[in-house]
Amino acid sequence: MIHTSNPDEQEQLIGLRKPLKIAYSFHLKLNWKTEMHLRVAPLDMVATKPRLQAPVQLYADSIDLRMAADDGMKTRDDHYLLVGASALAAIMSALNLSGGRNPGSILDFGSGAGRVTRWLKAAYPDASLACCDLRPQDVEFCNEVFRAEAWLSSTDIEACDFRGPYDLIWMGSYQSSRTWTRRGQAG
Repeated sequence: MIHTSNPDEQEQLIGLRKPLKIAYSFHLKLNWKTEMHLRVAPLDMVATKPRLQAPVQLYADSIDLRMAADDGMKTRDDHYLLVGASALAAIMSALNLSGGRNPGSILDFGSGAGRVTRWLKAAYPDASLACCDLRPQDVEFCNEVFRAEAWLSSTDIEACDFRGPYDLIWMGSYQSSRTWTRRGQAG
């Protein structure tokens, strides 16, 4: 066994920073017309947990680590989890600064397959959670795994059904990664 006192080298030696490469997924039969493709191994929190900001660390053991096999935002596990945790930290800071209470209803607009949703669910377990996205498989995943009300969104902002009201709406990278259109105009 190789020994080192450098924490970065230690993590690399035991494989915590290596991306998990999985060639297989399994199928979970959800209902008579839908199959969900889940990654074989759940997300790995080991390398992520020590790097989380203090208020978010409280929820690390509560998040659902199941992941869609075809998650469009997938990177290394630690990066994926840290981005979601960073969003929760920003939300918690904003609520704290505004003197706001914990939200009773939350919309994760442009949720994808739940990179932020999983953290919202852990931090606010009593809130009603809603998700929307353009990818049907992501909507299905968020509905089944996080028990969120979930529906397909639209690139036509006037056609979006927001189904509110909500105490909190999170819109991460959705706006910057989409071409918005108005009815009758190309985007």
